[in-house]
Amino acid sequence: MKKKIMVVEDNPIVRDYLVRGISDQPDFRVVSAIGNASDAVFQCQRLKIDIILMDIHTERRSSGLEASKRIKHDCPAVKIVLMTGLPTVHLIEEAKHIGVESFVAKDVSLHRLIQTLRGSLKGNHFYPY
Repeated sequence: MKKKIMVVEDNPIVRDYLVRGISDQPDFRVVSAIGNASDAVFQCQRLKIDIILMDIHTERRSSGLEASKRIKHDCPAVKIVLMTGLPTVHLIEEAKHIGVESFVAKDVSLHRLIQTLRGSLKGNHFYPY
């Protein structure tokens, strides 16, 4: 059965690229692609998401880190992979503290991103450092 994934990215070009690349995989089904991390919290339970790929900074100044905290509280079984264009030690440490499964830089290859998503679903953790 395909794993349900939500993509949260405020840049529509990047979001569309991610959706197309992930949708091409036989084991994933993108059920939601949105631009605001706050909306992810509300859709998490309703759509029975397996994994979320979420930007740290989304539209309307919505924080992927704050949304991750709420999702981990409301939907603890949902796996989360955070991404950002500028990964810092502080952001990575905060993501680990929240319980986010993995963290990737936006310049990651699609192949590596897919590996990270699959590994995160299996309970593995991936961080740049």
